[in-house]
Amino acid sequence: MKKAYIDLKRGQMHYRFAGNGDPVVMLHMSGNSSGEYEGSGNILAQKYSVVLLFPY
Repeated sequence: MKKAYIDLKRGQMHYRFAGNGDPVVMLHMSGNSSGEYEGSGNILAQKYSVVLLFPY
């Protein structure tokens, strides 16, 4: 997965992405890292475009 960020009015949003195909956005309920879902994100990225959002 590639790591990236986008500049927003209130700061930066970090995210990870991989794959091609229909989009899948993975959100987590805690303040932990999106890296928690990197394993399952890599599996889904074999068929889909996966985006893991990072809250900080």
